[in-house]
Amino acid sequence: TSELNNAVAGGYMVEDRSDYRFVHDKIREASYRLIQANEQKKFHFDIGMLMFYSGGYDRMDDTNSFVIADQISYGLDMIVYPPQRHTIAELFRSAALKAMKISSFTSARSYARAAESLLPTDCFNDSSYHLSMKILTVLGKACSACGDVDEAKNALSKILTNGRSLEDKLDAYYYMIQLMIAQQEM
Repeated sequence: TSELNNAVAGGYMVEDRSDYRFVHDKIREASYRLIQANEQKKFHFDIGMLMFYSGGYDRMDDTNSFVIADQISYGLDMIVYPPQRHTIAELFRSAALKAMKISSFTSARSYARAAESLLPTDCFNDSSYHLSMKILTVLGKACSACGDVDEAKNALSKILTNGRSLEDKLDAYYYMIQLMIAQQEM
């Protein structure tokens, strides 16, 4: 685009392989401030979606999945198409699991909450059932790890109430028992 060519010609950006970058962080920050406040949310969301769809979901490493999820989180309310909501919910569930692995429990809880927010209101229907169970399990684990016992119990209770089989409910029973033992409720 002409704006990009002007930025390179003006010495504000340089071409780095097949990418472009600002020559200094202050230039990047000043450029960002030029974006209207009401457009910043869409800007971050668009960047996240572009990264998600161009980078290939299956090839993402931990850092990329966190960056992509963080960018997309600015505009979760912009995702209205159900299959896309399902796909992005899976991205956030995956980010939550990766955050749990590195003991970043607050981030895991945030990603799991975002994933849950993308589920349809009838999330235990046939098309969303398995993803809903997985998201609520990781949400329960993350909330528990953060000491957010009430939210953990709420997520796990949804699984116990709506699970279709004992196998679907086993993890929720396990984590619920752990919470009760920790609170000496048994």
